[in-house]
Amino acid sequence: MDPRLARQPVRIKVYLSGRCTACNRYGEELIHDYGRLSYKETEDKMDEVNHQIHPITCRCGQSFLPQDLVYRDELKVNDEVFRLPIDHGSLLMPESSASWHEGHDKRHEFFAEQADVFYAAFIDHALEDWRASVNELQRQEIADAYNAMGIDTDLRTDGHARRDVLNRFTTAEEKGSFWRLANRYFIDEELLHIGAVGWVPKDYVKLYGLRRTQFALLHFPIAEVHEPERTKALAQIFRRDKGDNAFLLRRITALSDQLDVTKRKLADSVLAQDRLKAEAAADQRKLAEAYERIRQLEFAKPVSAVSRSEEDRRKLRDQKGLITELLAEVKLLRGLVPEDPVEDRMEESESADSEPIGIVLSYDHLAGKTVVIVGGSRAEHTINNDYPCEIVSVDFEAPEIDLQAALCKADYIAVLTRHVSHAAMWDAKAYAVETGTPIIYTSAINIRRIVDLIADKWGDEK
Repeated sequence: MDPRLARQPVRIKVYLSGRCTACNRYGEELIHDYGRLSYKETEDKMDEVNHQIHPITCRCGQSFLPQDLVYRDELKVNDEVFRLPIDHGSLLMPESSASWHEGHDKRHEFFAEQADVFYAAFIDHALEDWRASVNELQRQEIADAYNAMGIDTDLRTDGHARRDVLNRFTTAEEKGSFWRLANRYFIDEELLHIGAVGWVPKDYVKLYGLRRTQFALLHFPIAEVHEPERTKALAQIFRRDKGDNAFLLRRITALSDQLDVTKRKLADSVLAQDRLKAEAAADQRKLAEAYERIRQLEFAKPVSAVSRSEEDRRKLRDQKGLITELLAEVKLLRGLVPEDPVEDRMEESESADSEPIGIVLSYDHLAGKTVVIVGGSRAEHTINNDYPCEIVSVDFEAPEIDLQAALCKADYIAVLTRHVSHAAMWDAKAYAVETGTPIIYTSAINIRRIVDLIADKWGDEK
C-alpha cells in the first residue's frame, strides 16, 4: 500500500444488506461506524471489532437473513469500499466460527513463531534467480531497505534502483539482509497485518510481481483454519502455471472451485430455509386472524330490537309487508287466485277526482322535487307549469328499463292502482322499499289531486 494512501482520512460505515424473503425488497441496516480516521488506523480498528450478524427487519414487517456486509466510505458520498458475502454455513457452526476468529486474532503470534524459517526459505527462493527477484522490487522498497541499512544514495527510477542493487550486493549474506528489509512492507503490512482473510492476490501480483507473490502466499505461516483462504488465493494466481507443478496447481484450483460451490449451496440452503420460515410465519398470521374472526363471530351479540332506530324498524315492517304481498302474488300467478283485469277508464275527465281534500296544504317541501306517476297514460297532462314540482309519468305499457330510469329520479312515487300492471306495481314497490323513497297507492288519476295527496301526507317534511 502507498504510504500516502495509508494516511488518507476515511470514514468507514458497515451495513448488513440483503433482500427480504417475503417482498424481495432490498434492505440495509447500519451496524457500525468506525469514525473519521486514517486508512491505516481504520485497518487497525477492524481487528478489534467483531460484527454480529442478525436478521434485518423489512418495511413490510418480515425479518430476513442478510446476505452481505457492505463497507462504505462516507467521505466519498457513500462510496462502496467492498462487499463481503456472509458465510451462513460458518454461522451454523459456532465452534468453527470461533476458531476462525481466534486464528485471525493470533496471526501475529503464529507468524512470529515461524518467521525465521519463512524468511530463510524466502531468501533462498530469491537467491535462486537474484536478477529476476530484484526486477520485481519497486524503487520505494529499495529506498526503504537502504534507509534501514544506513545507505545514502539517490535512486532516480525503478531501473536505476534495481541496477544499483545488483551492483552493490555480492555476497549471499548481504543479499539476504537486503531482501528481508526490502520486503518488510509487503510481508508485515500486506500479508500479516491484513491477514489471510483479506488477501488480494491479483493486486499483489501487479504491485510486487508474480514470482515473489506466489512464493509468499504459498509459504506464509497462517493458522490451519485459514488454509482454505490460502487455497482460494493460490487458485487466483496459479491458473496459467505451466511448470512442473502445473497438474497439482490445477487440482488446487479445482478443489477451490468445488469449495466455493459447496459454500454457495450451503448459503442458498440457509436462505431457502429463511424463506420457508417467512412463508410459514405469514400463514400462521393469516390462520390466527381467521381464528380471531371466527371467535368474534361466535361471541358477537345480536343487535337488540330496542336499539334499532325508528327508520330501521320502519324498513323492517315494509320488508315484511312486501314479503307477505309477494307470497300472495305467487299464489295469484300459480292460478290459485284469479287475477282481476287492469281497469282502463282513463277516458274519464281529468276533473272527475279533482275535488280539494278540504284542508290548506303547503307545497314548500315539493319545490325542486320530482314526483313519478306509475300507471295510466298521463304524459300529456304533465306539461303544466302550475305544479309545485316536476311530474314524470310512466305509461302502464312502458318497458321496464324506462320505468327503472324514471324511478331513479323519484323523490316521491305515486302508483295508479286501477291503471297499472302487476309487474310495474311490484317494481315500483320494491324500489321504494329498497331506497326508502316515499310511495302512495291511489285510484285518483288527476295529477293535481295526486300532488295534493303527497303534500298532505308528507307536508311536515323540512
